[in-house]
Amino acid sequence: MTSRIAQRRAAKAVRRKRRVAAKQGPTGHVAALIERSRRWARGPIYSCVVVEGLFEHGLGVVVLARKTGIGEVAMAAFMLDVYCRGVRDAVLDCMSSQEFDYVLDRMGGALPWMSVDPSHARKLLREAIKYAEPLGFRPPRQFAAVEALFGDVSPDASDAVFRFGLNGKPCYLASPNDPPGKTRSRLKQLRTRLGEGGFSFILPADDLDLVEDEDAWEEFLPDELSRDEEVLDKIPF
Repeated sequence: MTSRIAQRRAAKAVRRKRRVAAKQGPTGHVAALIERSRRWARGPIYSCVVVEGLFEHGLGVVVLARKTGIGEVAMAAFMLDVYCRGVRDAVLDCMSSQEFDYVLDRMGGALPWMSVDPSHARKLLREAIKYAEPLGFRPPRQFAAVEALFGDVSPDASDAVFRFGLNGKPCYLASPNDPPGKTRSRLKQLRTRLGEGGFSFILPADDLDLVEDEDAWEEFLPDELSRDEEVLDKIPF
């Protein structure tokens, strides 16, 4: 019962935030996020986690949370693609600690969380962006505002070394909800920047039949296509 109440409240809060964001417009929404994020960054760290096996699966979530009041936390969540696209999404929200636990459980799915130092998480995010930008992928507009929740945490305090890409080169993981045309457009983008054989890609398992459309995929087949369904099954999104 408690989880259902938390779920309804979380859904209601998301709808309310979307209505406010629509009224403010893109610029006003980001400005409001920056103001809230900087204010909440004054609170103590409550949690900092990364989904386990991130570099094995290619996709995962990074979450930082700070206490903002009695029983309340602010959460910055980032969807990360370490094979190619860097930071794909960033969300900032404030909720009760009980709701945070519920949301964290939902985001992690079947994969466990690994606690990390905030400097490690911030360095991971920034280096993922540096890897993705030369490939033509930029972080979402609100990234800087959401990342501001890290406050004065320095990525230089971490000595972690990250190896992006798959088998030494970028690997584009197509989103299950992306139309084939969008996927082909991004693959052409990578081909223009990296040349023949400079990258690989993985289609969602449900879209593998698209490979039979030779007119659509001829320029990418056969070398760049991966049918690794085992990898696809492990992706937590």
